[in-house]
Amino acid sequence: MKVECVLLRILHVIPANFIVKMGNAYLECGPATETMTAEITAMKTKIIVHSTHVHPMSSVAQMVVAYSNLGNVITKMTVKMDLMRLAVLILLVQMVNLLAPTLDVFQCPKFATE
Repeated sequence: MKVECVLLRILHVIPANFIVKMGNAYLECGPATETMTAEITAMKTKIIVHSTHVHPMSSVAQMVVAYSNLGNVITKMTVKMDLMRLAVLILLVQMVNLLAPTLDVFQCPKFATE
């Protein structure tokens, strides 16, 4: 999909706001696809992530310290998916290796960054 005639100025998103607003996206031509492209571009280019790791025995990935200053809709979704993927991998290893006990195995925290 080729998009032309789009002038874009990114509007900062308030951290507590879960809706990314496009107040300063100005379009010269084509209202539908250009608006969608401008919104995705603004959310992708302004993402700052601070995340926390998932504890090894947790089946539910909780985002305790995960937040973003800009574009927090996509950020929270990305962080939650990465943390849940980590928890699922740990549970799969424990379920498969029922006959192989492991001692003194530690896992380093994994951080999801964008």
